[in-house]
Amino acid sequence: MTSKCRRRPVAARFGPKIAVNGPANGSTCSGYVGNCGCMHAEAKLIMEMLKEGREHPHLEVTLAPCVQCAHLIVAVGWIKRVTYTHDYRDKQGVRIIRNAGLEVEKWRS
Repeated sequence: MTSKCRRRPVAARFGPKIAVNGPANGSTCSGYVGNCGCMHAEAKLIMEMLKEGREHPHLEVTLAPCVQCAHLIVAVGWIKRVTYTHDYRDKQGVRIIRNAGLEVEKWRS
């Protein structure tokens, strides 16, 4: 599965279920910083899990969550741990998750 986002490819995973960021509903990625039109991988994956009535406590992402995704992660209530590979330019998302009492850490290879 490959991201269709021209600006910053990101993947998210709950166990074997994977989602990548990219245009939603047939739209296209503009590539513009901050407004490329793509849906974030975390949001896509959480929405898929909610539609299927499934839950998984550990979310893995390639890029630390942004503020909006961090709020979504906290709001669903069943995610207990978030690991990420690369830092996002704004650290506020990680702080929101940590302040909500969830475990969050940068994965080091």
